[in-house]
Amino acid sequence: MEDNKTVLTNEDFSFLAAEDKGGEEIVRPATTFWKDVMRRLFSSKAAIFSFVIVMFMVVMSVVIPMVSKYQFDTNNLMSINQAPSAEHWFGTDTLGRDLWVRMWYGGRISLAIGFLGAIFPSLIGIVIGGIAGYFGGWLDMLIMRVIDVLMCVPQMVFVILLMLKFGNGPVSIVTSFALIGWMGSARNVRGLVLQMKNQDFVNASRILGASHLRLIFKHLIPNTLGIVVVGMTMSVPGAIFYEATLSILGLGIKSPLTSWGQLLQMGVQNFQQYAYQLFIPAVILSITLLAFNIFGDKVRDALDPKLRN
Repeated sequence: MEDNKTVLTNEDFSFLAAEDKGGEEIVRPATTFWKDVMRRLFSSKAAIFSFVIVMFMVVMSVVIPMVSKYQFDTNNLMSINQAPSAEHWFGTDTLGRDLWVRMWYGGRISLAIGFLGAIFPSLIGIVIGGIAGYFGGWLDMLIMRVIDVLMCVPQMVFVILLMLKFGNGPVSIVTSFALIGWMGSARNVRGLVLQMKNQDFVNASRILGASHLRLIFKHLIPNTLGIVVVGMTMSVPGAIFYEATLSILGLGIKSPLTSWGQLLQMGVQNFQQYAYQLFIPAVILSITLLAFNIFGDKVRDALDPKLRN
């Protein structure tokens, strides 16, 4: 039989250009630490819902007192203790003041105290904790022993004593929080600085001649911001709650100024006859604190997913 085998030569072949099949395509673009945190945070429905509630409270507290036809401190003895109606959505108090506008004006003060009462103590704690952790030795021991002694006394006792010293008012309350609320942040930052101060990136900067202050504030403290942000977020509802407690005890905001705590104090006095004066601010305050707590939990989970469980 005849052999039908085909013989291939070089002319039977040709070179083809490589086809780009997307092998080098970046599936996930590079991202920074904080962008990744935001992505994880707002992938949670609970975080989005609580954030929307917080923003709603902030916007209402800013806008309503500016657009309302009533003033928060204007008395109207012809409209005292009126129940909620189309004219007065949240009713009126014992002096005829509109509780709708007083509620949101009080939100300004309560939320401002909450935010500032969390930010200022955290800033103080960052500085003290960073210095204690970096220098160590007798300075670290002295600072930590002072913190241990101060933390043995309930914070509310300190706040009450400082309020008696500085008087009532938003500035006095924030000052009191700043003087006693820094200890937790200081301990957290100090622990992280102790872990990082001998790592390679710090030693490299030290060899290149970086000063102590530059090492602390440029290299160490920025790497502790995660735990600081978590602590700050969780401190906001605590500061709002402390202000409400002080107002109920008669040591907080005084009339004609108002806050959610001051509205609760007035509501407690009139609860048996006019329950709405206590019920409405209690609901607003509870919803706000719950939203802050949920959002704080989700911020913690986003910054350190290992803590989620």
